Amino acid sequence: MSVAGVIGLFRTKPRHPVSEDGRMALADHLRELRARFLAVTVFLVVGTTVAWFFYDQLFNLILDPYNDAREVLGESVNTEPYISGAAGPLLLRLKISALAAVVIGSPFWLYQIWAFIVPGLHPHEKHWTRLFAAVAGPLFVAGVAVGYYVLPKGLQVLLSFTPADVQSLLEFTEYFSFFTRMLLVFGVAFEIPLFVVLLNFAGVVSGAALAKHRPWIILGTFVFAAVATPSTDPFSMIMLAVPMVVLFLISEVVARTVDKRRARRASSGELAGVGDWVALRLLPDGQAIVEAVLPRRTAFTRKETMDRTGEQIVAANVDTVFLVSALGHDLNLRRLERYLTAAWDSGAEPVIVLTKADLHPGEVTEAVADVEAIAFGVPVHAVSNVTGEGLDALDRYLCPGRTVALLGSSGVGKSTLVNSLLGEERMATAAVREDDERGRHTTSHRELVPLPGGALLLDTPGMRELQLYADEEALDTAFADVA
Repeated sequence: MSVAGVIGLFRTKPRHPVSEDGRMALADHLRELRARFLAVTVFLVVGTTVAWFFYDQLFNLILDPYNDAREVLGESVNTEPYISGAAGPLLLRLKISALAAVVIGSPFWLYQIWAFIVPGLHPHEKHWTRLFAAVAGPLFVAGVAVGYYVLPKGLQVLLSFTPADVQSLLEFTEYFSFFTRMLLVFGVAFEIPLFVVLLNFAGVVSGAALAKHRPWIILGTFVFAAVATPSTDPFSMIMLAVPMVVLFLISEVVARTVDKRRARRASSGELAGVGDWVALRLLPDGQAIVEAVLPRRTAFTRKETMDRTGEQIVAANVDTVFLVSALGHDLNLRRLERYLTAAWDSGAEPVIVLTKADLHPGEVTEAVADVEAIAFGVPVHAVSNVTGEGLDALDRYLCPGRTVALLGSSGVGKSTLVNSLLGEERMATAAVREDDERGRHTTSHRELVPLPGGALLLDTPGMRELQLYADEEALDTAFADVA
């Protein structure tokens, strides 16, 4: 093979045209993999050759923890290192030189792996790889440094079990393996908190969950340290567990900070909700990234559930809100007042829809009057999804280009109403319970449903609670009699 042919083996540039979406031919991928593998191989061979000439310094660096332990033990323990076999010294020198080349050359071969993988990642995934590369290296080095510091004490504990009249002969190849495992365990252990933070970034683990399980995590850390340290002595275990606990606490603080920032973004409306118009950036693989949420005309919101105090977007850019409640046991005027307050605050036009009129024909007139008394001019319609009674009155809100959201508690018949207006069984529904005349909770997500006439219906899951997140003007409108 000519010199040009050999040089060509190390070229990573594709020979075939790259498509507009960044796809490469399989042969080009394989050639790039071969080129990077050859580059790493040559680099490690050169690194091993260079390290060969620094063997004495490397040997002493590895043997120093053992010598420190032997110095502390003094004459109480008779121990000597040795190398077995005629080829033992040569093989040991090759191992140490190769290990030095791998460690010192890690930035180069890690870059080659990263450069091969990154072109296939999305932009946001590339961001996480850069973060991981920036933090993982220093953490691993810190773990190795702690392991090197702890190693003499671990060796001292282990060698101290040697009986007084017995000489402890340390086979250097075994010691070298022990040395490598010890440093590797410490280095990898220091990376675990980083993975916790990355899981939080991905939304898999929350800071609150870490705090809730903190005692068990700390206990598990000490158990892991006791099992993972090759020396099995308490000092090494503590020196591994304590930094891991500190790093875990730091990762918990980071996770809580990220969660608070995420909550602030959600509260300020930075995150897209159902009904939002967004600006998208298309990716080569057909997926897309939301770059911005366009200004909302209207937004139906509520306070986040449980003990959180942020604002949650339920529906955006809605023209009309059907506040759905069932006649009978489910009709709750105080709950309707809260829905009305949130609807007025949203900027959308509220309309109250009372379902299941066929089950309570004698109560319709009185119930509509009671609701109108607290609704202050808001239209009130009693309908039946079974007989079709009152459904025609809703047609005037379903004009082309308008969006109507259905909001209400679980089991009041929102999905059944969507099916009635749509004219087909699109949404899943469940039978009414006999004890309280309510449907079973069926809808578990929000969905925009286009109607034949050009309007859009937004079906939402039933709300178990509606805590207000309204301004003063909306409260004055809802409670005009006491404002």
